[in-house]
Amino acid sequence: MSRVKMAFLLGLIDESERKRLALVAKIRNEFAHLVQDLSFNSARVADRCRELSPPTELVPPRYVPEILELEKLHEFKTPLADRDDPRALFEEATLFLVYVLKGRLAQAKSRRPDSPPPFKNAAEPAGEYLAHAMVAKRRAIENNHPQEEIAELTDLVAKLANIVVFAAAGANKSAPTG
Repeated sequence: MSRVKMAFLLGLIDESERKRLALVAKIRNEFAHLVQDLSFNSARVADRCRELSPPTELVPPRYVPEILELEKLHEFKTPLADRDDPRALFEEATLFLVYVLKGRLAQAKSRRPDSPPPFKNAAEPAGEYLAHAMVAKRRAIENNHPQEEIAELTDLVAKLANIVVFAAAGANKSAPTG
């Protein structure tokens, strides 16, 4: 899940892909860590498989005829998984994710941004982190998160603001000789 979060934060995958990958991880964990008998027809797993299922227009074809006659192309339909079969939905959704992730990889390779410029001083990375922490604090307040979380974010903002001020003032520069 840490790789999924990182890919999302880097803008390599979108929110729906992040959610679907998280669901795959949860389903995998159900099978890996539960001692009881479990199948795709178990209520929790089946519900997650239905939630995981991609929109039908995004389902990649499992089979494409070797020869496509252009005049008959409109007749070609992608066979969809049985909506009442959780295992088939899981297979369809994971195939979908493989195609999507390969597409995202191709996108990332073709539009890879230049390397970011190096930071000039310690205030710059702290300032970036400060801006992120301030937004997180605002969202936590707006979404009525627990007071402990808001207090932690308030402390973080204060600490980062101090770091920015001291670093910008040259706290890490050596004293002039003379």
